[in-house]
Amino acid sequence: DKRSQISDLEKWASTQDGEVVWYRDKFTGKTMDRPSWNKLVMAMESGKVSKVVVWRLDRLGRTAKGLTALFDDLTTRKIGLFSLRDSLDLSTPAG
Repeated sequence: DKRSQISDLEKWASTQDGEVVWYRDKFTGKTMDRPSWNKLVMAMESGKVSKVVVWRLDRLGRTAKGLTALFDDLTTRKIGLFSLRDSLDLSTPAG
């Protein structure tokens, strides 16, 4: 349910000390060519992002190959990835 996704993310954001910037798309996760995703990628490439937070990993993409490539890119750029529902935090050794 989209309302619970937003509510969960808003609760998480309220616990953060730094600035939280929202990137939302209404497109399916089947394609990575989405307007807000493209803006996020540009922000990551320019060094303006320290962590990407999602409600669940399938909100980013649907394929294991695409997600693996994304994980590698984030790790190379030293950008954390945190998924609320999947209990994934790439900034930790267990992540």
